[in-house]
Amino acid sequence: MDDKAKIILKLMLEKKHVYLFNSMEEAMKQIANIFKYKTFLIPDQCYHPSYRLAESYNELKTIYGIVDTKDLISKCQNKMLIVNGMASYLAEQSIDVSLEICKEKNCIIINDVSGTLTMHSARLGDFAIGSFDKESLLNLGYGAFFASNSELNLIENFDKSKLTELYEKFTELDNRVKYLAWLNNKVKTSLKGYELMHKDRRGINLLVRFDSLMEKRKIIKYCDKNQLPYTVSPKYLKSNPNLISIDLVKK
Repeated sequence: MDDKAKIILKLMLEKKHVYLFNSMEEAMKQIANIFKYKTFLIPDQCYHPSYRLAESYNELKTIYGIVDTKDLISKCQNKMLIVNGMASYLAEQSIDVSLEICKEKNCIIINDVSGTLTMHSARLGDFAIGSFDKESLLNLGYGAFFASNSELNLIENFDKSKLTELYEKFTELDNRVKYLAWLNNKVKTSLKGYELMHKDRRGINLLVRFDSLMEKRKIIKYCDKNQLPYTVSPKYLKSNPNLISIDLVKK
């Protein structure tokens, strides 16, 4: 009989089978092995490092993590797309658009729902994958999952002693999502004088551009004053040192 956490995930994602692992790396390692005959299509920015465990992959152009649809159309034929449903927790993807394109191109979608678990878009895609790490929406600090409508030959290695705590994290999820949405809107309002990437999309973290050393210092001072974690020139971006990620998901 399934544990409560699995049942919740099945309902959230509208998938019949859920597999639990000790990490995203382990989940992706097994998935990459099962689909080793496929070439993966992986975002060039705002991706989880484990995506690169695929034996064969091509990079997909993104705009600060958001899929470039023209590049997707040109590259996705017969591929396996793994897309971050909320790119580095910055902005929700248009999964429905990617899904429509991929259906026409015989492309399978793995939707990374680590940041979109409570959103409708988490239900979209052929498969779902997600993290429970300390910087995720569930912030258990351990583990990952993979969900599918077909039964797969996957070997689960999740520490069962953590299942109760995982279930408790799910019971707290709605309140955490509401708090992070409130905090995101509050910070957006406070920084409305700055250029915010993807400001019109739903997100948790914020990506702020600064054009001078003075602006950089002001943003950092604001984060320090309000005890907000931040990253200058985050590594998940290919280039552009004049950006600060305010990492609200770490709160």
